[in-house]
Amino acid sequence: MSIKASTMAMTKYPLARFGGAQPPAARWMSQVKLTEPESRNVTVRGADIEYCTWGQGDRPGLLLVHGLFAHSRWWGPVAPLLAQEFRVASLSLSGMGRSAWRSEYSFDMHAEEMLAVMDDAGFLDGGAKPALVAHSFGAHSAAVLAAHHGEKLARMVMVDTGMAQDKGPSSSTKPRRYKTLREALSRFRLSPPQECQNTWLVDEVARHGLVQDTDSSWRWCFDPDYVQKLRYFNSFDVLDQS
Repeated sequence: MSIKASTMAMTKYPLARFGGAQPPAARWMSQVKLTEPESRNVTVRGADIEYCTWGQGDRPGLLLVHGLFAHSRWWGPVAPLLAQEFRVASLSLSGMGRSAWRSEYSFDMHAEEMLAVMDDAGFLDGGAKPALVAHSFGAHSAAVLAAHHGEKLARMVMVDTGMAQDKGPSSSTKPRRYKTLREALSRFRLSPPQECQNTWLVDEVARHGLVQDTDSSWRWCFDPDYVQKLRYFNSFDVLDQS
């Protein structure tokens, strides 16, 4: 394989060259303690929503929201750093991560899930108002939450989001299964394809994005029919509760 072809392959599939092993962490990571979070669940409209928490309970709340086809542990390498000043929670929206799948999804429903997680985590108990940080696709639902319940938030930050131009995904995702964890990791890729010096971080989110089924095969932890089930707004009568 030529150097150019090898570089292109590494860009498209950054974990393939490690053969299932974990890439070495960045040097500065030796000074950071990546604590394991506490895993919790809250039921929202009949669906169990998983979320993770880091940090002391008496600190101001901070909810982290992932993008499309991601999960609560997408923020894993960042959350412990934020937990030095905040009580951090990161959820998996329904249809993604290890949260339940629904027959239909909407930004309204995801906004209700965020609100329920903040309530269950104690962020709305009357202390300092929580902050909300939402990435990419997740920011659409965060905006719905802020529009209906902005008075409950101290601030909201949208990361890498285009609200006006982004119309969301236009096609479904073909479900894929892999015989081994090594094979699954080797097929993980960033969108759009790009070089990444922090392959240890890519490996972190990829590993937590895989689940093993009863037949021992591995699959990505999101509803493959999510796009077809997405109704954007007003598919549920939510967020208008007193």
